[in-house]
Amino acid sequence: MTGAGPTTALAQNGVQISLGATGTVTDSMIIGNNYTGSANASAAGVLVFGGGGSVCGIGKISPLVKNASIKFDTLLSNDVGVALFNVDSTCSKSPRTPTRDTVCYNVIRNYHGYSHGEPSADANVAGFLTGKGKLIGDQAGVSDSGNADVICYNSISGGGYAARPVGLTAASPSARLGRARGRDNLDGHRLQPSDLPLLVADIHCQPRLACPQPADAQRQIAFRNFGRAP
Repeated sequence: MTGAGPTTALAQNGVQISLGATGTVTDSMIIGNNYTGSANASAAGVLVFGGGGSVCGIGKISPLVKNASIKFDTLLSNDVGVALFNVDSTCSKSPRTPTRDTVCYNVIRNYHGYSHGEPSADANVAGFLTGKGKLIGDQAGVSDSGNADVICYNSISGGGYAARPVGLTAASPSARLGRARGRDNLDGHRLQPSDLPLLVADIHCQPRLACPQPADAQRQIAFRNFGRAP
């Protein structure tokens, strides 16, 4: 599935599961969902979206997405590889209800980034609104707002997901495994340049949540080999 690539027209998403639906996205290649406009938006390879109601501007009824599964996919050149965005009725933090969405065993790469602090022509520049009301770029391998979600064994790499250089004051996206809000399962690890490419281990699961393991051992070996950069 190939998007339009860098575009100012709209923030497209490769696959969207939203508003009470659930589903599985697996063994798919999703490429080129990349928003470069000035609106408060970013594009995702896979978007999972629920909650928020009228506060989020999507109507009174907006059920959460629960038990969605994104596994064994290849996600390339998307602003956000996988965006999990389930929120409470205030549209500002994770819901109290467990969502248990899973993002595991994916290869996620993006080379649209910020060279020396300046955005490249194909980088997202306005996807995130800061607490001070300023729009900055929003790029991440996996971002998460949810409750009891599981994120494990993803290979995340590329300059588009690299941490901004030390001392840089210009607004630029920082690579992260998720935007931790409320009761989600992330441990706050920030990727460093030395981490790329990084094969994320199950340290990012809550102690009482076991990362799902592939049923086929050969498939796990194949993923590990494919996930390594040449």
